[in-house]
Amino acid sequence: MVVEEKIFDKDKPKRQLTQAQLDGLAKGRAKVKAKREALKKEQSKVKKTAPVVKKLIKVKRKQDKEIEQTRVKQKQERQKKQRTINKQREAEIERNLRKKHEEALERFNNIKYKYMNKCANIVEYNQMKSVLDTIKEEEIYDLPKLSQKLVEEAKKFSVNNNNEDKPKDRGHPHARTSEEGQAEQGDE
Repeated sequence: MVVEEKIFDKDKPKRQLTQAQLDGLAKGRAKVKAKREALKKEQSKVKKTAPVVKKLIKVKRKQDKEIEQTRVKQKQERQKKQRTINKQREAEIERNLRKKHEEALERFNNIKYKYMNKCANIVEYNQMKSVLDTIKEEEIYDLPKLSQKLVEEAKKFSVNNNNEDKPKDRGHPHARTSEEGQAEQGDE
C-alpha cells in the first residue's frame, strides 16, 4: 500500500502561466461575458416586447378569423342567391309546363267536343265518347299523334264532317267540283 500512496501523491507544483497566456484567457473570458450580457439584453428586450408581439399576433389571428368569416358569409350569401335563382327558374319552368299542359288539354277538349257535336245520333255519340275517353294523356301532348288517332277513329264512325276539316278547293271560281258534276249527271 505504501507504493500506491506514492503513486497518487504527487506533489508537483501547479504550472505557471505566462503573462501572455493570462492576457489571452482574460480576453476570451471578457468576450464570452460580453456575449452572455448581449444575449441577456436581447432576451430582456424580447421579454419586454413579448406582450406587444403577442398582442400583434392575437390581432393578426383575429383579423384572419374575421376575413375567413366574411368569406364564409359571402359564400353562403352567393349560395343562397343561387338557390333563389334556381327556385325562380324552376318555378318559371313549372309555370310554362302547366301553361302548355292546360293549352294541350284545352285544344284536346275543343277537338273532342267538335267531333262529338258532329255525331248524328246517340249511339254514335256514345261510341265516339268511349273512343275519346280512351285517349291517353301522352297522346294529348303530341298533336300529330292525336290528330292521326282522331282521324282514324272518326273514319270508323259515320260522322258528319261537313267538310270543315278538309281544305277547300282554291281552283277556278266557275270550275265544277266532282260532286256537282255527278249530281248533274244523275239528274239527266
